[in-house]
Amino acid sequence: MDSESTSERRDIYAVLGSPDSRFPVEAPADPKEARRLKGGNSFYCSTALGGCGGELTFAIGDVNIPHFRHQAGS
Repeated sequence: MDSESTSERRDIYAVLGSPDSRFPVEAPADPKEARRLKGGNSFYCSTALGGCGGELTFAIGDVNIPHFRHQAGS
C-alpha cells in the first residue's frame, strides 16, 4: 500500500468529539500544529463515514508524520 492511500484512509475516518460526528479531521503534517490540535481533544473512527466508532490515538512522534491510529486492543 502506498503512502498516499494510507494517508487518505487515516484522514477520512478521524473525527473530533464523538463517533457520530460528520466532520473529518486531518492530521497536520507539522508536529507543532498537530500538538495544538491534540490538546485535550478526543478523536474517533467515524461511524457516519463508514468507520467502526472506536477511539483513535493521535500519534505525534519525531520520525513519522503525525497520524491517527486505532488504540491497541480495539
